[in-house]
Amino acid sequence: MDESFDFSRAEVTDLNLFVGSEPDLRARAILAGLKARDVKSTFVQYVESLPGEPTTDGVLAAICATFAWDRSCANAFHASRQRAFRGGFNGSAP
Repeated sequence: MDESFDFSRAEVTDLNLFVGSEPDLRARAILAGLKARDVKSTFVQYVESLPGEPTTDGVLAAICATFAWDRSCANAFHASRQRAFRGGFNGSAP
């Protein structure tokens, strides 16, 4: 999780995609489950920071974004590691 993420830089045109005016019990249950498992997500934190009550759809979208972001970062890491080993590393033992 990026603790330094500046939420004020995010541009959301329709907050209703993430929050509503009434408490959403399913969203609250999902968030409680994440907290109980000590899950850290900048995207979930962002949805929780918005004015209003997080919706189920908003929380699920934040979870999906977290999975996608983590996966893309892992792919970028693996690609950079592969580039680092090209050239001098031939895969055989010394």
